[in-house]
Amino acid sequence: MTRFTHPAVELLDRGRLTEAAVEARRALVDRPDDPDLLACLGEAIAATDPGDARMAIERASSARPNDPVLLLAAARVQWRTGDHKAAALTAQRVRTLAPKWAEGHATRALITLDQSRRGLRTSPDPELYDLAGRGARSAVVAARDWPTAHIVAGHVGMAAGSHDQAMASAKTALRIDPGNPQALVLLGDAQLAAGDADHARRNYEQARPWPPAVERLRAVRRSGVLLQPGQWMAVALGALLLGSILRASDQLAAGITLSLIGIAACGMVVLSKLVGRRGGRGWIRQETARLLTPGSELVLSTDGNAGLG
Repeated sequence: MTRFTHPAVELLDRGRLTEAAVEARRALVDRPDDPDLLACLGEAIAATDPGDARMAIERASSARPNDPVLLLAAARVQWRTGDHKAAALTAQRVRTLAPKWAEGHATRALITLDQSRRGLRTSPDPELYDLAGRGARSAVVAARDWPTAHIVAGHVGMAAGSHDQAMASAKTALRIDPGNPQALVLLGDAQLAAGDADHARRNYEQARPWPPAVERLRAVRRSGVLLQPGQWMAVALGALLLGSILRASDQLAAGITLSLIGIAACGMVVLSKLVGRRGGRGWIRQETARLLTPGSELVLSTDGNAGLG
């Protein structure tokens, strides 16, 4: 099954969405009812103009209602615009119409990711977390080179309290798509929840200007030095070492003072880690709730991804 080729589609596949939309609109002037161009336009503008994106993909699908390629494009648009249930149903229809062709694409991943979200939305019951986790893992198997599958799997892990799994999923997504802001924020959240505020802050900085990263970075900075255990550890070690040297040199008062400062700094290390964990848990809850809400900012990436073809 051959996919429609056009400069607009090539731009879409490379992630240059604005240029793809401009090119598709230009071509639609001469071919206003071309379903392939309409589908390309719908995918390109789904994140910025969901209403027009849905209209474009509906026109494309009505022109060729049983075309698996257009239906898969429709599923991606539905997912991007927050209609996850419709995306899963459309993807299931693609698998029914062209099962062999669909196996090489993202239809199974769309279905299992939708199941993961619905499982988490229903209840915090551990069995449902396990069900959601299995769904996310199935999505990863179905689309190994798809960053979104790994990111959702990571968020499922975060919701279940498995920070190590979330870190591993985020790092896998970043190997596929270096600099992906959603993966960087996921990694930062997991690190913050584990008490590693220094590395979390660095990942938030790399994820700018994505709004959730800016929001987290601002909160971390407002918390000041309390969220920097690495710096407090350096102060503690330095003060304790210098204090022991001074005490050995008969400078008892100065040595005791520095040792007390070192002990206080050790307390700040513990406190900063506790603050980091508490803040991390709060962000985990907020992020999970956001991702389980229709219209979330978690979108499908088509950048060089054969699994989404």
